[in-house]
Amino acid sequence: MKPGIASALTAVAVTLPLVLLTYWHTVRQVRIGTVDLGAIVRAEESKFNAAATRPMSASERQALVDRARQAGEHFARELPRAIAEVQQECGCTLLDRSAVLQARPEVSDWTPNLRSKLGL
Repeated sequence: MKPGIASALTAVAVTLPLVLLTYWHTVRQVRIGTVDLGAIVRAEESKFNAAATRPMSASERQALVDRARQAGEHFARELPRAIAEVQQECGCTLLDRSAVLQARPEVSDWTPNLRSKLGL
């Protein structure tokens, strides 16, 4: 084999794995986003907390309990759908903010997007 061809093959054999490794680490890197599920749930609960503290008749209280139950069931159905939509938008793995001890600058907060999808 000629020395020029051997040099070229060696160069390709050395640089190709480096190029592929660089590609893998930059393009295929897992992106992470956070959402504050605690704040989302508290915002949903606050819709009925203020009404529950005022004086009312037994029938009014029962109507409030029924509305709260229906709203809770609706919220339980809509939350996973909204989270999936946010995950599609960000193209990332979503974590609850309470699970992140210290976030890096590239970890973004998607709570406002989730709030708007849920109408909060």
